[in-house]
Amino acid sequence: MKRPLLIFGGILAVLAIGWGVLWNAGREQVNARIDAEIAALRQIGTEVTIAERAIGGFPLAYELNATDIVVSEGDGQRIYRLPELTARTELNDSERLVVNLPETFSLEFLPSEEARAERPDLPEKFELDFETVAAQVVTTGRPGSARTVETTAESFLLVSGDAEAETSFALELAQFASRAEQPPEITGSPVELTASAALIDYVARGKSENGAAMTFEGQIEAVQVNGTSLLRSLDQVQAMLNGRLTQGFDLNVTSGKNISRVNTSGGGSGPAGSFTSQAGTSTALISMQDGMLEIRGDTRASSFELTSEAEGPFKGGKVDIELMDVVYTLPFVPTPDMQPFAVKLAFVDIGMDDRIWSAIDPGETLDRAPAQMVIDAEGTMRATKLQSEIVPGEPPPYQVGNLSLNAIDLKLLGATAEVKGDLEIRQPINQPIGEFDVRLTNVEPVLQTLGASGVLPPQAMLVAQIMLKTYTLPGETPEELVSKIEMTLDGLSVNGQSLGAP
Repeated sequence: MKRPLLIFGGILAVLAIGWGVLWNAGREQVNARIDAEIAALRQIGTEVTIAERAIGGFPLAYELNATDIVVSEGDGQRIYRLPELTARTELNDSERLVVNLPETFSLEFLPSEEARAERPDLPEKFELDFETVAAQVVTTGRPGSARTVETTAESFLLVSGDAEAETSFALELAQFASRAEQPPEITGSPVELTASAALIDYVARGKSENGAAMTFEGQIEAVQVNGTSLLRSLDQVQAMLNGRLTQGFDLNVTSGKNISRVNTSGGGSGPAGSFTSQAGTSTALISMQDGMLEIRGDTRASSFELTSEAEGPFKGGKVDIELMDVVYTLPFVPTPDMQPFAVKLAFVDIGMDDRIWSAIDPGETLDRAPAQMVIDAEGTMRATKLQSEIVPGEPPPYQVGNLSLNAIDLKLLGATAEVKGDLEIRQPINQPIGEFDVRLTNVEPVLQTLGASGVLPPQAMLVAQIMLKTYTLPGETPEELVSKIEMTLDGLSVNGQSLGAP
């Protein structure tokens, strides 16, 4: 009886020893994969160093325990510091790597030498602290081959503060999830991206120029992002912005209800108050390809409310806009030739609350129907500077070639305004050549009502009346005024009346 047991026990011992040998051999493969992952990151400009790493998980898995990890991006301008990290792969699914992020880690951002030259007052570095709850990154596939990267977290929290400057910032992503489908790098195919967050919550505190305490806070619900990108690192994003890469990305972004609020305590010449904006649902298509930026989006059920402790009868009010629609296309990389641009804005059903109406129309004589505004313009322009060369506060670095003003239509307070025309800008002398037609309806009685209510001060009222009398002619109806604005090499004229040489 003992002999079979001894034989069976010996077999188990041999198997255990053999399994241990195989597991240890596999551990070396895990170390090799870690080195391969680090090498793959190095190829896209990310350096990773690990002070100490150990591999456990015997007998059915491999589990990496790493400490004091430093991740450096952008030639050392962005440095992540993680106190620890664990990564696990199962023996029966070695292609799948599960990384658990630490509960806390930090990011140091070092301003570039160019930024320091422009802003000598910049600190040596900016520090951001991260806090996570159940944050995990799952990678399926090996570097260079087709792979999937999935990130999930119950909460991502980013916090930054400067006690001396009395500023702070916090941003939280709740119920965050993202997925990136990466094809083999050799194919040059785009990465497919999806991401979502049940809630984005943010708050920033600081001081205005007059010393008033300010708080900016908000929430965005049900954020969804999907798209494709040929960019795989922040350095590649910077290269695209500076025109070194034509490849870019396309994103589709949707969100549910969102609200933001700015509060100020007042101080100096500014009163205390708040400004609140809200919206129902929003969608946006964002594309950056071949040196062109394109944005198409709309927002529904928006509102903007101001409350103020300023002296005087007006203490604030609320404006509602049923639909805001935007199309925005322009070049962002310098080119020798002009590129197309377009700006199209539509604001539909703009309404004001009783606080505003009582201030501008106490006699209730104005038309209170919802207002409308449409701007539709297109043409050609070119950027004259790289994005990295733009100095804060300088005018936009663009030269315009031509402009077609398809429409500016405004309906407000019972008055209407329509503008159409075409313009060519002769470069490099920046000389405009073209003409615009302006058509106004029912403007004079509206101005008289605004003057009587005190919204327009007497001096402003006088200037407006003089401008109308001087630069408009009667139209086809008694309520209509028209103007033809012409720009030539000889100068500017309105309705044939010269306003001087260029």
